[in-house]
Amino acid sequence: LQVLIIGITFGLIYGLVAIGYSLIWQSMGLVHFAQGDLLMVGGFVAITLINCGVDNLFAVLPIVFVVLALLGGVILHAAYRHIPQSKGVTRIIATLGMGMVLKNAAVLIWGTNSVGLPDDFYASSVEALRTVTAHDLREVARRYYDPGKLRVAIAGKIA
Repeated sequence: LQVLIIGITFGLIYGLVAIGYSLIWQSMGLVHFAQGDLLMVGGFVAITLINCGVDNLFAVLPIVFVVLALLGGVILHAAYRHIPQSKGVTRIIATLGMGMVLKNAAVLIWGTNSVGLPDDFYASSVEALRTVTAHDLREVARRYYDPGKLRVAIAGKIA
């Protein structure tokens, strides 16, 4: 069961990275080579939160999303906005440089020693998931999702 959860987790991460490359290419016309480094920062933030005692993965993920959104906004306004769209190679080099900045910042903040999750993290996460019932899911859906307000957004350029 643990191997299945790890496999699904990695598959979801790879899918999100692919969607991220596609969305960034469609919206900015730019291959963002620092995207993997942003993912690394998100992983370090998550592990830091978990090792600081936030043992609920469903509490960690929204915090990581907000931190990465803020970091992405800072990077966009500090590095990429000032380079004209016509300077494609310069923009790509800027993403490579931002990747180097993020990697070195991670070394300065978290060091070079391996840091992992607590030994019982996966077991406690699976145990927490086992307590969720179909009734709980329906209650969350009823409380937070209004079918009249759901919208589908499609990102991309019209050819």
